Amino acid sequence: MSIMTPALNQVQIVDSAGNIVGTIGANGTVTTGSSIKVEFGLPTADSLTEAIIDHSTLGDNTIVAGTALQTIRVFRIFFVCDAPVNVIIKDGASTALTGTMILQSGATVVLDLCGQPWFTTSAGNAFVINLSSAVGIRGRCYYTKS
Repeated sequence: MSIMTPALNQVQIVDSAGNIVGTIGANGTVTTGSSIKVEFGLPTADSLTEAIIDHSTLGDNTIVAGTALQTIRVFRIFFVCDAPVNVIIKDGASTALTGTMILQSGATVVLDLCGQPWFTTSAGNAFVINLSSAVGIRGRCYYTKS
């Protein structure tokens, strides 16, 4: 099945034999004589790069190093705190991407795959987790860099 665009406000859905099986209007209305399932894929773990989170240094902890002219997009992240700590997710050394998160011992932060990145850094900047004290955090980060 393929999709052809016959007019500005209409998309035709065509089967492998070239038969028009339906149309989709600009307003999202689908007209068809048969059942059609349209899916938009989300990035999967296979297409994402993984970084281990295993840090316990007071201050900034680089999770993903920056690369000149590239942005980092974090699609999934989880980590557990060993003890009470305040956490700030950052774009490089100076730009906070979250407010201060006050976490207790054993607290877990889980941001699962949702199709849009949870965090995006500026070009060239690292993805950083700032800790208010020398407390261990352990987990994983799934990201793209381009």
